[in-house]
Amino acid sequence: MSPHTETLILTGYDDFHYAQRALREGVCDYLLKTSRPDDIVKAALRAKARILEKR
Repeated sequence: MSPHTETLILTGYDDFHYAQRALREGVCDYLLKTSRPDDIVKAALRAKARILEKR
């Protein structure tokens, strides 16, 4: 609903079905809780860059 919103999911579920469904629904990144901290930060920075590009 908001064009300046990027959705990242941080989850404990590594089921491919959940990730696939989330991506179909417009989630920009699907990360596991076991992801390395720098991967989480990189995903947030990519989301920020996409928001800035939309402006």
